[in-house]
Amino acid sequence: MSEDLLKSPADSGVAKFERQNFVLALALFFSVLLAFIIILSLQYIDFKAYDNKVLCRNLSDFVMSVDHEFGEIEGALDAIRISAEYDLFNSGKTAFQMPFAFRFLQVDRENGSINMDSIPDEYKGTLTANLTGFVSAESIERDPNLRRRIAMRLNLMDDFSAFKKRIDSVVYLYTISKDRTLLQFPWMPSSEYKFDDKLYDYEVWKSGLPENNKERKSYWTNAYFEFEGGLMASCAAPVYDGDQLTGIIGADIAVEFLNKIAESFEPARLGRIVIYDDDKNLIAAPGIISHKDKAIKKLPDAIPAVLSSRLSEMEEAPVSELKNCNGWNYVKYNMAHGKFHLLYMYPAPSLWTWILEKTGIEYFATIICIFLILVLTLIMTHRKLIAPSEKFVNYILAKSRSNDALIGKGIPSFWKPWFETVRKVFEEKAALTENLKSRNKLLTEEIEARNKAEKEKLLLEQQLIQQEKVKAIGLLAGGVAHDFNNQLAIIMGHASLILSRPNLNEEQKRLCIEQILSAATSSSDLTKQLLAFARKGSYQLLPVNMHEMIEDVVTIVHRTFDKRISVRSSLDAAFFTVAGDPSQIQNLLVNLALNAKNAMPDGGMLSISTRDKILTHPFRSPPDFECEAGTYLEITITDTGTGMSEEVMKKIFEPFFTTNNSGAGTGLGLAAASGTVKTLKGAISVKSSPGAGTTFTILLPVLLENALPKKARMDIELKQASRKVNILLVDDEKAFCRMITDFLGALGYMVHPESDPLAALEYYKDNYKSIDLVITDIMMPKLSGAALLKEFVLINPAVCVVIASGYGDDASIEALKEHDSHVLEFFRKPFNLPAFANGIASICSKLGKTDELQDDSNPGKMGL
Repeated sequence: MSEDLLKSPADSGVAKFERQNFVLALALFFSVLLAFIIILSLQYIDFKAYDNKVLCRNLSDFVMSVDHEFGEIEGALDAIRISAEYDLFNSGKTAFQMPFAFRFLQVDRENGSINMDSIPDEYKGTLTANLTGFVSAESIERDPNLRRRIAMRLNLMDDFSAFKKRIDSVVYLYTISKDRTLLQFPWMPSSEYKFDDKLYDYEVWKSGLPENNKERKSYWTNAYFEFEGGLMASCAAPVYDGDQLTGIIGADIAVEFLNKIAESFEPARLGRIVIYDDDKNLIAAPGIISHKDKAIKKLPDAIPAVLSSRLSEMEEAPVSELKNCNGWNYVKYNMAHGKFHLLYMYPAPSLWTWILEKTGIEYFATIICIFLILVLTLIMTHRKLIAPSEKFVNYILAKSRSNDALIGKGIPSFWKPWFETVRKVFEEKAALTENLKSRNKLLTEEIEARNKAEKEKLLLEQQLIQQEKVKAIGLLAGGVAHDFNNQLAIIMGHASLILSRPNLNEEQKRLCIEQILSAATSSSDLTKQLLAFARKGSYQLLPVNMHEMIEDVVTIVHRTFDKRISVRSSLDAAFFTVAGDPSQIQNLLVNLALNAKNAMPDGGMLSISTRDKILTHPFRSPPDFECEAGTYLEITITDTGTGMSEEVMKKIFEPFFTTNNSGAGTGLGLAAASGTVKTLKGAISVKSSPGAGTTFTILLPVLLENALPKKARMDIELKQASRKVNILLVDDEKAFCRMITDFLGALGYMVHPESDPLAALEYYKDNYKSIDLVITDIMMPKLSGAALLKEFVLINPAVCVVIASGYGDDASIEALKEHDSHVLEFFRKPFNLPAFANGIASICSKLGKTDELQDDSNPGKMGL
């Protein structure tokens, strides 16, 4: 066989199941992953809101700290300014001495300049600033106010040192006076840093002029470029001597210091802090500007490219409100001190970025590994388990269809023992099957032979039993002929009396007719009993009234046996209904009666009696009768005959055993009786002795709830037809046709008789529309009643038929009625004419052919 048997079709059930499982596993995996992502997304939303709050709070704290730094510088400068003005005020009211530093002040009389470049090294730790400028010695000597102002500036050295120690972020501290002098802290030689008239053009000086600073407050300048210190911003305070501005005190903050502060704010966020002034000059932008820059940079230089087009919108954004633009978040703050602004920008983290940040790349690598392991597991499961298992199943199916299926290739090694085991099992099965076939063939032949023998045996037994019945009928034939002759004599005598004596009155005629009917009824009953006894048929299980059955048998025996044998019955049982076949039960009683007759060749007494028998426990009787506990009918049949010996009694129920002469009996009568009793689940026993007669005792289980009443005599009231009913009567007996026609005609029916079936068929063809009912016999010459019925149906599918015949048993007639719905009723000949007439009236009433029937003519009654 081809290896294709082991290949799995792509749409096989196992492949579909595997694909479904694969899809289900992937769906489950991605569902879990999706659920995980959804949970993280919800957490991301919460985190985003929380993170924004935290950012705004931290950034607000950061702005406050930077602003506080600016505030401290302003406050310290105000304190120095107040100290300077107080010093000027005191020096103007009282005599004062020049500070110690004044002795180191050098005057270049030729150039009119002053400096402190020659301070000895041991004093540089105390004299921390250098005073330079363009003032002549004469001016110093002649102008006491100038001396006061120089003294005030030299006294600021200690304040500047304290300021620097307190606020380390300041790079330079200085004073610029209207006297063209400059005090520089920390100390620097005048050759490196000296007064220049250009200082009066700087914003730091101009902003302190009275016309520009009427409130005399400290102020911050915009970013500017200092050639020595680089980019920086300055905070300055104006110093007044009375109402005259004498100069300013300034403090420079370098860009590098602010950049360091900006870089310290949440470096992990990768944001960008920008501090700028009102002119959009940058004073802090880590990575954008530094103290080494040679020029001032503007705000657009620090804005990311994705936000450059939205700069104006960002500048106008509400203060301290977080905004989003092009994937970046930004927030703006204004400084309370100075004219500076802070703008913080950072890329807004996406969901995936946040997930990667929170879970880490390791988790995603783990998920990918799990997915790969899942796919690999499913693939390996398919290759190592699913596909081989499907091949294994297909191999089993292929082996079940054909024993030459091959294992095939591509089977994993650990599967091959299973395939080999299946192969061996099927080979053993094939060998066993062949062995069973040969043995079944022999067994079948043996069973067929036994069945054939059993059938032949059963057929032979049935034939012998039927022969036994015929023999019994032959024994009864003489008595039957004698009884029929007596009844015929009564019938003929009373008929002759009516014919020979026309002057008989009505009462005498009626008595003669009643005697004729009684004799005919008696003869009919005897015929029915003999036919029922002789009839063959299948076994039936029906309720049987044993008292009526015994009375019928007594009637037969009384009429047919030798008159020297007297028959007596005593039926005293209260429960006399049993379940069985009426024909078999009648055969049982007749066989026992005939057995008694043969035992009394010179006459004697035959007694039949019944009584109730209650068994309180199961009963067993030889040879093999078994009776359960319950209520039974006990039937006793006793004769006064010759009796039997004990040896004979042991064999009387054996088939073919007989004490009669050869050819005088079959030996099946009592055997059949025993079989009937066993079928009825009863028991039969015999008591006898030579010369003392024989007694047979029969026990039969009764039906307690189905006891049948005895036949009762009833009178039938004739009913006439109240409307016209046309009847076609078909019977080959002309006298019967004439009798029925006259009888039904007297009751108002329109009867058309036909003794020829063919003539009746022709008449029906011409007049079927006007015929309401057909009454026909079964056995007729030329055309039987059944064949005639078929012809009637072809002519008129609605034909209604009643059968009146002396032929046929009840079973055959019932079968005819069952298979042919046109047959409405069956009347067996001979029948009682009034009962027959009323039956016809009932049929016509059901068919709607008559109205409700009333006896309007003669309500006479006739006994049955």
